[in-house]
Amino acid sequence: MDGGIFASLKLMEKTMRTNRLKDRRYYVVILMMLFSGLLPRGWAQSGFSALHGNSDGISYTLGQPFYRQYSIEIWVSEGVEQGYLLQDTVVDDACAGVGYDNFGIVYGDTLEEGLYVARKYVPHAREGYDSVFVHRLWVYPRSVTYDTLLLSESDLGGHIAGASVDSLYSSHGCDSVIFRMVYAIACPSDYLTTAPYGVAAVPFPAEGVSVTPSVEGLSVASDAPPLLVVGTSGQVSWLLVAGGDTFHCVQNVRADFPPCGDGFTAVDGDGNVYETVRVGVDCWMRENVYSRHYAGSGDEIPVADIYRAPQFPDTVETLQRYGRLYSWYSAMGIEENSSFPPSANAEGEVQGVCPEGWHIPTTVEMSALQLYDGAALKATDGLWIGEAPNDASRFSIVPGGLHNAALNRNEYLRAYAYLWSADNDAQTVATAGYLPYLCGDFEFTSLNKSNGCSVRCAKD
Repeated sequence: MDGGIFASLKLMEKTMRTNRLKDRRYYVVILMMLFSGLLPRGWAQSGFSALHGNSDGISYTLGQPFYRQYSIEIWVSEGVEQGYLLQDTVVDDACAGVGYDNFGIVYGDTLEEGLYVARKYVPHAREGYDSVFVHRLWVYPRSVTYDTLLLSESDLGGHIAGASVDSLYSSHGCDSVIFRMVYAIACPSDYLTTAPYGVAAVPFPAEGVSVTPSVEGLSVASDAPPLLVVGTSGQVSWLLVAGGDTFHCVQNVRADFPPCGDGFTAVDGDGNVYETVRVGVDCWMRENVYSRHYAGSGDEIPVADIYRAPQFPDTVETLQRYGRLYSWYSAMGIEENSSFPPSANAEGEVQGVCPEGWHIPTTVEMSALQLYDGAALKATDGLWIGEAPNDASRFSIVPGGLHNAALNRNEYLRAYAYLWSADNDAQTVATAGYLPYLCGDFEFTSLNKSNGCSVRCAKD
């Protein structure tokens, strides 16, 4: 070998000693290149070859830097002018479906599980590149679940109403992510109501299930009726559906009649106390009125007769049994022979001779009596002639007859019952309900307003 080659080997040995790289492999590589004639020439800037090797992640070289370009990826001859090329391998991980932009490497947010490898060269030196690293990205599977829970407000079971994120972590932290929305459901309270007097059905309340937080697309269904029949009870079933989850609850409902009957009484203007009875949806006084004064004002009632006849001389006993006979005018609380309409409340009900909170019934209200046959309406205390009554209705009509104003005499005692209605038929005629003594049912007739008839009152 000539002196130039020995000089080169001596320089190489000095360089390797300075960098503490004592791996014998590089001597073998260089000697093989020297003796085999494979030593590249003409690539270095100074015209001599660059020789390089690496150990422990650090490369060294002789000569000036050079690089080649293959396709779109740069391959650098691992040599720099100061004699070192830093190399490293970066291993990182991520979860599928999540974007990645670390170490200057950028991946989109559509990563699928698997291995991604990228080589990155970093230029720092004056003449070219002085570092390189290989980026190995492991993408692990990621399970994402969207869960919707419909839970009772009183039994959330540790959940909190609203949105939350739960993670079930593996060693890579992306096994399972649960995006959960919890809706707290408050079912309607049991609906128990008392209907007004004279009402057969009450509206079912519009308010229903309450949901926190509010949610669009929540399906709510129920079998709630628009009206509740008074005197009945039942259950309303509610079903909620959201996000594939369902919730069911039951609401108890009941509509009661207002007080009437045993223990519930009416008091007239003279302080007389009357028993009551329910017929259909109305509460009625169970006795004929026998007051001499209007309740409230205390004014004396103009025409309030007692049935008088030679065969019934005891007027006190007759009064207790049959009550008084009032002209329609007096019953309605207006002057005799007046053409003015009687005073009425907001519901059109006329108090007249009735106790406060009670009124003269209309023919519509009286028509409820037609649900019973005559025997079921009649009192059983022996006052009626003819058929045997059974008073199944407990309405207990007594045959008080009437006062014929045109003939000025009392008629039909123990044979007929006549009850004034509030319906005004004409100038001098009004409607009365009547019940005959023989095999008849409750009917309506028109009578002169000056005639005297019994009065039964209905609750406002």
